[in-house]
Amino acid sequence: HEHVVNAMNESEFAHKLSGTRNILKTSVVKSGGFCDTIRVTAYGYQTINRTDYIPVMGGDGRSHNVPVNWVEYIPVSQDTDVNVNAVGEEKEETYADKFKKAIESMRSGKLADDKDVYTVGLFLAYIIKKSR
Repeated sequence: HEHVVNAMNESEFAHKLSGTRNILKTSVVKSGGFCDTIRVTAYGYQTINRTDYIPVMGGDGRSHNVPVNWVEYIPVSQDTDVNVNAVGEEKEETYADKFKKAIESMRSGKLADDKDVYTVGLFLAYIIKKSR
């Protein structure tokens, strides 16, 4: 499942405050037929630019406060549920027919837009809901 979600758009899963790339981990919520519902947890970091002033002895023998810029990284995560559908192995249908049939069945359910469906190899995946 991680291969499938890593082939999808990472921004669909990232926490809104994340300023870094995200690591996507998956767990199975339920499985049945040719469809798995998985929970994708995106781990990233909120970034905050900081400046500290460090006293440094100068060449003139006096202490000077020198600004040191650094970035604080605060962990953030977000869970998103995704359905992953495996294309069946019927002999009389081509892979193109199987994909078309699977996409049509998903559209008749909850999907409204082509951008919601991702194809990865022999898998179709779409986002069900994001938790905030």
